[in-house]
Amino acid sequence: MGTAYDNAFRHDQAIEEYQAAEKANPDFPGVHLGLGLPYWKRDQIDLATTEFREELKRSPSDPISNCLLVQIEMRQNNPDEAEKLFRTALEGNKHYGDALLGLG
Repeated sequence: MGTAYDNAFRHDQAIEEYQAAEKANPDFPGVHLGLGLPYWKRDQIDLATTEFREELKRSPSDPISNCLLVQIEMRQNNPDEAEKLFRTALEGNKHYGDALLGLG
């Protein structure tokens, strides 16, 4: 439901659904990525960063979380860290377009 709410731009409801999922199983794959997305879309960068990093603790080469963190690192003028994240994303999926494009 969190994804459905997020896709419908109902970010408050999406956050509630992902928080409930996190409470039920904080290690469920994608729960922190899912929770970070509506924060990202609402420009709540600190909360989004926390959630994307939580996802990477469980799945370090997750290409989506890595690439979203790249955008945050670039906003903060950290291109070296961004490059590392792109390379880590490619460890998870060597054909991940956003990472390939970003490194290019």
